[in-house]
Amino acid sequence: MSAQAAAHMPRLVSTAGRSVRRTRPAPTLKPLRRDEKGVPIPHVNVIVRDTHRSRLADHYHTTLQDDLMYMTYVHEPTPRKPPRPPRLSYDPNDPVHEAQVQPPSGR
Repeated sequence: MSAQAAAHMPRLVSTAGRSVRRTRPAPTLKPLRRDEKGVPIPHVNVIVRDTHRSRLADHYHTTLQDDLMYMTYVHEPTPRKPPRPPRLSYDPNDPVHEAQVQPPSGR
C-alpha cells in the first residue's frame, strides 16, 4: 500500500468506553406511588383480563357437565324425611344450665 493510499484511508479511533454517537442521558423517572401494603402503583391504567378461553372450562361444558349430571342423579320416589332436631347435651329448662351456651352441632 502506498503512502498516498494510506493517507486517504479513514483512521480507526479507539472508542472503548464511549459511544460513537452523542446521546442524551436517560430521563429521570419520578418514583411510583405506593399503596397501603407498599406495592407500587403504576402511572398507567393497567387492565388485567383473560386473554383466551379456559381450556378446562371448555372441556367441562362440552364434555363433562352432562355426564356428571347423569352419574350423580339419584331418583327418590318418595319425599325425604325432615331432619331430626339436634339432641341437646343438657336440659335448657334446668336452672343449673341456664348460663351455659349450647355448643354448635357437628353438622
